[in-house]
Amino acid sequence: MKKWIKKHLIAILSVCAVCCFILAFVIPRLSPVRFRKLDTPPGTSYAGIYYIIPEGKVSGILIVIHGWNNLKGELISDPHWQEFARKNNLALFEASYASDRDSLNNGVPYHNNVPANGKILLDAIHELLPGNFPIYLFGHSAGAQYITRFIQWKPELVRAWVANSHGWYSSGMDIGENIPPGLVITGETDGNYQSCWEYFRDGIAQGKKMLWCGVKNMGHYPLLPEPAEFARKYLQCFIDHDDGQLKWVEVELDGKNAGYLPDANLMEDWKKLDLLIGDEEEIL
Repeated sequence: MKKWIKKHLIAILSVCAVCCFILAFVIPRLSPVRFRKLDTPPGTSYAGIYYIIPEGKVSGILIVIHGWNNLKGELISDPHWQEFARKNNLALFEASYASDRDSLNNGVPYHNNVPANGKILLDAIHELLPGNFPIYLFGHSAGAQYITRFIQWKPELVRAWVANSHGWYSSGMDIGENIPPGLVITGETDGNYQSCWEYFRDGIAQGKKMLWCGVKNMGHYPLLPEPAEFARKYLQCFIDHDDGQLKWVEVELDGKNAGYLPDANLMEDWKKLDLLIGDEEEIL
């Protein structure tokens, strides 16, 4: 036996090295993300959800939605969002949609047809995760447009939301009666800056608990790491505190109403961001 081991020692060590490599590098990188295709209502050519449901206790649901026709599952694959969901025992879902240009031109793309797409999405989530859980939302671009319509459609289900660079809003459009608190993010050089500003400004005028986050030197994509991290800290306030425990702080930026912080402890993080506020014409 000893002679056999000695004769094959190099081969044995090689096999052990390969096993160690697999254990150390390959297995930890196997994606925990799963996928399910969804039905498509008129105006939507493709729909599906990526998801990570933790084992054991689930405290809530985080739904993230990327921009126009992005089907890659990029947000749910982001380790920052995965860690945020993991530490808070959140089931993480990324809704993935596509529409053709005709649907966009006709005004019925997936992000406008939220009652139909939203019902299909919620039915699928409830099938995968039975029970009633608070929902937290993050969306970018068309995904942000989707969530602003989602909170208008089902405000009672959502605790808080973050809309990054949503467009297709003009002053005076319907925002919703009882929408939950939310954070509006956009960039100085983003083509959606003005529509985001008007949405926030109208929301504040109607007494909504919104917070403004217009970031200098940021375009439409990608969302810079600092405001992305602030978005997670904003949502964390609502995970950590019941509505009655939130201590709202009204804030200003350059003498203008910048909305409400849900916790004074967020003040320094908010101030650290390179922010600007006002109409596009005023800041150019």
